[in-house]
Amino acid sequence: MPERAQIGDLEEAEQQTWERAADFYRERLIASDLLFDRDLVALRGRLAAIACSAPGSEDIDPEPWAVLVEAMPVYRQRWWPEHHAVNVAWIRSQRQGLESYGSTLARRLAEAYGGAWPPERLRVDVAAHSNWAGAYTTNHPNRLTISSTSYKDLEALEILFHEVSHASFFEQRILGELAAAFRRSGTDSPDDLAHVIQFVTPAELLRSLLRVEELDAVLFIADRMAARSRLRARYRIVLEHWKSFLDGRIERAEALDRIAAELTKQHDPD
Repeated sequence: MPERAQIGDLEEAEQQTWERAADFYRERLIASDLLFDRDLVALRGRLAAIACSAPGSEDIDPEPWAVLVEAMPVYRQRWWPEHHAVNVAWIRSQRQGLESYGSTLARRLAEAYGGAWPPERLRVDVAAHSNWAGAYTTNHPNRLTISSTSYKDLEALEILFHEVSHASFFEQRILGELAAAFRRSGTDSPDDLAHVIQFVTPAELLRSLLRVEELDAVLFIADRMAARSRLRARYRIVLEHWKSFLDGRIERAEALDRIAAELTKQHDPD
């Protein structure tokens, strides 16, 4: 994070406060999984609830709460104004993209996964920094976190719908149907295959919308992912068959069966 280079500019008392908070994070939190550690996910949710209502700490472990209470004045004074301005600009930019493409993308994403949007709104937290990937989604409840400094313009719209793909009402459907397809092929679905589909789907849906406007010469995050050697063959197979489904040439179950059959054949020792 670029802010690390600015710590030396803090007053001595501020530096000491900030280092105590950083030490607590390194010693107590950094080893926990931000997506799957229940305690950390719960802490994040409680802090977000406090940020949107009256301050309170009744449901928060007193140790991290004490660290945050001490460190937050430093953050608010030194970094928050700039971060907030970037966050607001990002939200404003994405609202424009959603006005142009959001309704169609939302409808087609639900059709692609065979799921349905919930009646309640889906919360998206925008922050200067999120995690190493620049965005992540936690479940129960479904909540997205996206970095305003990692993704811009159409990339940001793509990653927004990629993260929505991890919401349980979509992800559980595609995981279940993938597992069924691979059972029919007599094997198990690779662990990262659903994630490949979750990259391909919003990228191809957005690409099809842009093609109508002759704006399809865009390098998507999914395109860069396809170039990774570890995923190149798997990505090509998914893109070939899943895109046939997205384009309406075959049904979803057939696309998944084709993917399962081809990947199973690739890894068949005979």
